[in-house]
Amino acid sequence: MKLNRKLLLFVSVICLLLIFVAVLYIDQNTYYTDLNIVKRVNITTFDYAFLETKGNNIYIPSKNNLKGIIVYPGGLVDPLSYSLLCAEMAKTGYTCVIVSMPFNLAIFGINKAFEIMEEFKYIKSWAIVGHSLGGSIGCRFVENYSFAIDSLFLLGAYCDVDISKLSTKVISIFGSEDKILNINLYNIFKKNLPSNFVERILEGGNHSFFGTYGLQKGDGNAILSNEDQIFQTVKIINQYY
Repeated sequence: MKLNRKLLLFVSVICLLLIFVAVLYIDQNTYYTDLNIVKRVNITTFDYAFLETKGNNIYIPSKNNLKGIIVYPGGLVDPLSYSLLCAEMAKTGYTCVIVSMPFNLAIFGINKAFEIMEEFKYIKSWAIVGHSLGGSIGCRFVENYSFAIDSLFLLGAYCDVDISKLSTKVISIFGSEDKILNINLYNIFKKNLPSNFVERILEGGNHSFFGTYGLQKGDGNAILSNEDQIFQTVKIINQYY
């Protein structure tokens, strides 16, 4: 009996240690946002109302076009990094929600979009904007629930599941200086997209500047400024959705 208790205590300590190490690793490897930009845009303005519920950052436009955008962040990227993107979308009439993913990894929150749709039932159509890992996970959501998503915007991402026969519109956007996106896999997995998918290359853009978390390790140096890349991305989303 005493041996069992000691064994149980030992296993418990090991589990706690592993959890601590995992949390520490995630925290130390997460890219955090530029808080100056967050403070500038995460406020209620004439153009939109800002609120935070259940960890999600929500931007509700003053002039609402009844279209919604759900942002799936990149892996180990602070969701606040997409605040400027969402604020700019709200200025043009879209309700925009940045989803807070468990451990900042969208793979643990594939169906988070449903929670947002349930909260905003008055929205008539939805798009997912997924950056990097968030784009790949957005593909998985669309694979299973294409009826719920009008458009999927892939930002520096590829789709490794087959959605080629689905009705969801797909727009792929990446920067010419992106050194994070595996372009060979990207080209291989193009076959998984609908034949009428749209590809837009941001000349001078990179992988990191879809958000405001600085330069990701291994990424190319952008010619575009961080804000210019986001503004161009917003313009493309407006064009196709």
